[in-house]
Amino acid sequence: MAARAGASTTARAGARKWLASLFGEAPGTEAAKTSSKSVAKERLQIILAHQRGSQVLAGVDLQALQKELLECVQRHIQVANGANINIAVKHEGQLDIFEMQVPVDGSSMATRRGP
Repeated sequence: MAARAGASTTARAGARKWLASLFGEAPGTEAAKTSSKSVAKERLQIILAHQRGSQVLAGVDLQALQKELLECVQRHIQVANGANINIAVKHEGQLDIFEMQVPVDGSSMATRRGP
């Protein structure tokens, strides 16, 4: 009877591990708390970065800035048609970093030469 009880306990432990691998750790476990903590921290960092970016770019006509920067980039690099351009300000350490993501045309790697 003792061997049977031990096998049952082992089977339950195996089932718990299998379910945890499918659905993640059960709420209230240390891994779930750590995961929730890291997700909350990441979300807060995103919110703070967005607020800082809003302060840095306050009063700036973003559409005009994006248009001018894109024209400048297009004089030197072939940009993908219909490309989705993203502008962001990020805070890394003690620096505010202005970032503009411009997809380049991968089919034509030759660069343009402007006036």
